[in-house]
Parts: sequence; C-alpha cells; structure tokens
Amino acid sequence: MNKKSRMNLIVSLICTCLVVCSLYFMYDVFSFHTYGDIQSFDYVLSLNNDQIKLNGLEVFNDNKILKMSDYSLSLENLMLKEQQNYQVIISLNDIKNKASHQIINQFTYSNGQSKIRFQQQSLQFDITDLSKAYIQIKCDQEMVYQHALNLIPTKKLLGSNKEYRLVQSCVAPYDMKLGYLTTTNKDIIKQYPCVSLEYRYLKNEKKSKDNDNNYIVFKKISGLSKDIINNKKYQYYHQDKELGRLDQKDLSVVVIFSKDNGKTFVFKIDLSLEAGE
Repeated sequence: MNKKSRMNLIVSLICTCLVVCSLYFMYDVFSFHTYGDIQSFDYVLSLNNDQIKLNGLEVFNDNKILKMSDYSLSLENLMLKEQQNYQVIISLNDIKNKASHQIINQFTYSNGQSKIRFQQQSLQFDITDLSKAYIQIKCDQEMVYQHALNLIPTKKLLGSNKEYRLVQSCVAPYDMKLGYLTTTNKDIIKQYPCVSLEYRYLKNEKKSKDNDNNYIVFKKISGLSKDIINNKKYQYYHQDKELGRLDQKDLSVVVIFSKDNGKTFVFKIDLSLEAGE
C-alpha cells in the first residue's frame, strides 16, 4: 500500500470514528426529536341539553390502556331523589373489535346539588377505534336518563426546542390535554428543584408577541421538578365557550425553573398543530 492510499485509509477511519461517536453521544437528542406518540384515538366527549351538561371528558388509548380525564356533570334540570345512590355509566363502542366497554362512577345525590365531579381514571381497555359513546344514569338498576354523547376529535399539539419537549398535548374547541414536559438535560432537576408551567394564549394577535402583557394565562402547574419533569402525568383544562375556542388560539407554554435563592431559568415553548390537523 503506497503512502497516498494509507493516508486516505487513515482519513476514512477518522471520519468513521467521528460519525459513530456523534451518533453514540447524541442518541438521546436524536431519539428525543424523532420519537412519535402512539395512540389510536383521542376524543372529547360532550353533551349539552336542557337536562344535563357534560364538560371536559377526554378519552384516549395509550399503549392499550384507556385513559379518561376528570369531568363534571351538571344536573340542574334532572329530577333526582334526595339521599339516593346513582350510577353514571359511560359506554364506549369499539366498532372494529365489535365490543363495548363501560366506565362506571357512583354518587349520592344530596342537598339539591347541581354539579357532580369525577376523577380521572386509567383502565385496561384496548379500544382500537371509538365509534359511539353513550351516557346512562341509573338508580337501583332503574334507568333515570340516557343519551348519546358527542364525539369531538382532538388535534395534536407540537412544541419543543433543543432540550425540551411537550408530550401528549392536544386540543379540542373548548378542551385541552396539557401534556407533560420532557427533557434530555439530566442535570436540570438537581440544578433547579422547582418548576412552574404557565399555559397561555395570545390576547390580541395584532399586538406584539414579545409583550408578556398580551397573553392570558389560563392554567398554571407548579411543584417540584422531580415530580413534574419527565413524569407521565396528565392534566386537563376546560374553557367556557364565552372565552373563545382554544383550537383557534395562539398557544404557548412558559417554563420557569427556580432555586431557593431566587435564581430562575425561564424559556418559552410555542405550540402548533401537527401538520394535517
């Protein structure tokens, strides 16, 4: 092998080593930006008529587990009996698997209460495709009320920078799954033990986006960084109709990391709809 060939071989080996080392050390960042959330459906279920109002119920399939947000029922015009136990049954029909699954909650009606609130749940239901949903209210197996629910598809939201990414966030006209913040920065939790996420939308699109006073903060999540960052916990937000549609807002999240001495690390993540939504 002559001198020129040896030189070319050495250069090729050096370049190969550089590429391999780059892939090895940058794998976390690479996978962070290319990973896709897998879920077969994501809907908000709603109902609004003279007898009952159901707000903010989101259901989605996450790795063969059905997850359901907390939700509220307004029962102002439904005739219920004092101190009676009632069942609220949400039925979900999976047309592909020809199956129906039920989510059952219970409450005791007392003192003329007009609003009932139920907590979020995770259930071992593998639903491939949600086709229909119904609500039933029963008392001692007697049907008190039943009605089909509206199925409103959500739109996936994307938001990230070099080190941080908002995962599992989506929006419907008046509901939003806030998602959770992930990072490839392994030291941030130790450096800044506290964090706050401020979800907001632009107040006036004709005014500057750089003016913090031109935003409405509609939801704030605060706590320990170790409990919030890279932690798969979902929170939800329901907006009153008079405040406008969330899926038509210019959305963003301000992330504020802080230390006990008052030092902070602040940045913003803009949220946008996934292409095709």
